[in-house]
Amino acid sequence: MLDSLDDIRTFLRVIDEGSLSGAARMLRMSVNGVSRRLAQLEQKLGASLAQRTTRRFVLTEEGRRFSVRCRRIVAEVDEAEAEFAPQVGGLRGVVRVAVNQEFMTEATLRPVANLLEKNAELAIQIFARNQPVDLIADNLDLALWPGEVPFQGAVAKRVASSEWVMAAAKSYVERFGQPKRVEELARHECLRVMRRTPETHWILRDARGREVSAEIGGRFESDDKAALVAALYLGMGIGLRSRGEVQREAAAGRLIRILPRWQFAKINVSVISAPGRLKIPRVRAVADALAEAAALLE
Repeated sequence: MLDSLDDIRTFLRVIDEGSLSGAARMLRMSVNGVSRRLAQLEQKLGASLAQRTTRRFVLTEEGRRFSVRCRRIVAEVDEAEAEFAPQVGGLRGVVRVAVNQEFMTEATLRPVANLLEKNAELAIQIFARNQPVDLIADNLDLALWPGEVPFQGAVAKRVASSEWVMAAAKSYVERFGQPKRVEELARHECLRVMRRTPETHWILRDARGREVSAEIGGRFESDDKAALVAALYLGMGIGLRSRGEVQREAAAGRLIRILPRWQFAKINVSVISAPGRLKIPRVRAVADALAEAAALLE
């Protein structure tokens, strides 16, 4: 019979950190102490949960199935504690958040930074993702996500409507000029997302909703959104950013909006939470900060 929630929390922490030593650092325990807790858990269950060394931790099939149930148990306990024992004197604990990589900018992280500054015992872990994640299986509290909500059973709140536009660094425009018509994009250095099939066109809309498929040129492409953003600011080509970011950076003299009559289709942005997690004050506070951050994309 399992009689210690600490053993379960330790098991989940080792999974999240990927090693016994990583979990020991986070839990402020010795590696031997973490190992003993896992051994106790396995003895009570009568099953091997993982193959492990101090630096590597690989779940067995039994360990994988057990971890899914453990996350649900711990989530329920956290929610109960939050409901019946409200925190005083500031927010405490860890909040784990998945953020679409497009949104990882200084401006959108600022509300999160402000929240941490006001709550010395709060910790936030942000995971940049291009592909949808499973909030429960990946032990995530929240996600900031564009478009369709990809998480079944999750609670979603639309917090912004993001509109992406074309922009280039001032240095690029000084060297190559600006396209005056969408047809001229084919002769410019457009920063392209690397996919299984080459990105050769951008679907653009004007203010009246007229849509065109514009052929694009360009010699730089990447599957890493951060690399494309860096290339944009370095003056390597014309790239895509949110309207809000381009307006701020244009005012600061760093970016110039390209073909301002044209933009991409609007995309709804949602803050998504695992069931019941918004009852926890620290999770709700981070969700509010994410909503504030999303508003900066508009």
